[in-house]
Amino acid sequence: MRTASILLELSLLNLLVACSQSAREQPAAASNHGSQTQAPTSPPTAAGQAAQPAAGAAMAAAGRPPASVSPDAGPMAASSGMSAPATVGAAGTAAMQTTAGTRSSAAGTAESPPSGGRSSSPPPPLSSSKIYVSVYADSEITEIDGASYAIVGHIPVGRGPAILLETPDHSKLYTANWADNSVSAVKLATREVHAIKESGQPFVIAMSADGKFVYSGLTSNKIDVISTETDTIARSISMSQFPMSVIVSPDGGTLYVAFSGGTAQAINAQTGAVVHPALSVGAIPGWISLTPDGSTAYTLNWGSGDVSVIDTTTWKTTTTLKLGAGSDPIIGAVTPDNSLLCVTNFGTANAVIVETKTNKTLHTLMFDGRPTGVNFSPDGQQVYVTDYGHASLSSDANSLILIGTSGRLPSNPGPGRVTVFSSSTGAKLTEIAVGQWPSSVVIQ
Repeated sequence: MRTASILLELSLLNLLVACSQSAREQPAAASNHGSQTQAPTSPPTAAGQAAQPAAGAAMAAAGRPPASVSPDAGPMAASSGMSAPATVGAAGTAAMQTTAGTRSSAAGTAESPPSGGRSSSPPPPLSSSKIYVSVYADSEITEIDGASYAIVGHIPVGRGPAILLETPDHSKLYTANWADNSVSAVKLATREVHAIKESGQPFVIAMSADGKFVYSGLTSNKIDVISTETDTIARSISMSQFPMSVIVSPDGGTLYVAFSGGTAQAINAQTGAVVHPALSVGAIPGWISLTPDGSTAYTLNWGSGDVSVIDTTTWKTTTTLKLGAGSDPIIGAVTPDNSLLCVTNFGTANAVIVETKTNKTLHTLMFDGRPTGVNFSPDGQQVYVTDYGHASLSSDANSLILIGTSGRLPSNPGPGRVTVFSSSTGAKLTEIAVGQWPSSVVIQ
């Protein structure tokens, strides 16, 4: 069985490299979707002009980098109702070597808190009480005080935690562990950690709105449904292909699934029956974000460097947000009021904040490292982004992703960061030094 698993991983990784290179060598992949439309972009803010420009799971989802690839499904866009793409913008690679800034604008118990970790700059107004970061190369969750930004604890979990989720009542955390094919369930009150073994790599995990279930998309072509009450696998949904990303509708009845073949589909969360048929999106849709009201889904398409915007009622792609060649969009998040989308671009070491109503880029955030995880504060006023640190810029983005998706841990990757920005202005508020390869972030 292990030999078969290795062969599967190798085939997926070889396919990733081949298809990613193919997608980037096409002179104008976006032309498959029709003529491009430039989305209006806000002029740089004073705060952004003053900041030094800089460029950022591995996923980790961001945590979630792709482990399998597919060709761009652009030629099918006309039949799917896709409109002309809107250009969101991308940063030049030369700008990515300076300090972080903004241009427009395993089970175990917790270790004792270390000293340090906080930023030298004064903390911004309190917008969270706790920050939790999954740190891939350290196989832990780092706990950070939301007021002082000091590191206050470490919780060991399974090997290679790529994605981090919390229950709606804030009582438990879950990590998808790529290096040992497990999901870790953490009870925050006691720091008890329970390992849930999977039959394949949990490439993605998603939480139901009521907090009763975690859906784990596996490289073994199925979705395991984990009960958060018992932390056991309650049932499994067989899939015809690898589910790269999964997210749950607000009412818990529908799963939106992105497949390695470049399509998205809606299925019944209980039975797996098809609710909406396969819809063509971009190449390698490694992440899905959903507006809290459930009206719009976004597939982040690593291979084609864009975001497909889907109306979940009509099940049509309404537009495509172009992020630029080599952007490698990896994780996205939407504000609680549905107004803003933030996407991290692993390849070009930046993130964009987009107004969901107009699909207009409001701010481009720059990093001195390859960014992965992103989340907004509960009030939506701040956005928190993890990045792998300066050392990650010396390695090709695909090479770093291959380390994560193959379940390996990097050697000497260097420290990473959590950077906090104002959602409204894009101004950098503070940054927090953390461990090696911070992949995902949860804000309470």
